[in-house]
Amino acid sequence: MALQNLGGAPSRQTDLVDVGWIMSTFPSYSTYISTDVDYAITLPMNPADHQMQLYEIYAGANITVTLPGGVIRTEGPIDTIHVPATKTAFLGLRYSSHKPGWFLLSSTLQL
Repeated sequence: MALQNLGGAPSRQTDLVDVGWIMSTFPSYSTYISTDVDYAITLPMNPADHQMQLYEIYAGANITVTLPGGVIRTEGPIDTIHVPATKTAFLGLRYSSHKPGWFLLSSTLQL
């Protein structure tokens, strides 16, 4: 159990958060990759609904990071990132059974 981290000490039952329930309802996985060559992200074939995949990709040399076909774009993030040597890119994706498919939620590059 994780305790609420706002205000005074928790005193009500609703002040408790069951981390196990959150992780089973909204699974999230983080992957760190360090590479000197272009990298193609592969996503799980049988994801849980609401599953998040977060990627941190460090480039030892100039590289390009690409996503598999079929990823659903959202406004803003780009699906091909050119990462200069010694920089890091971050990508966030979420699976939704409502579409169904993987949605690209975020992509950003270290300045």
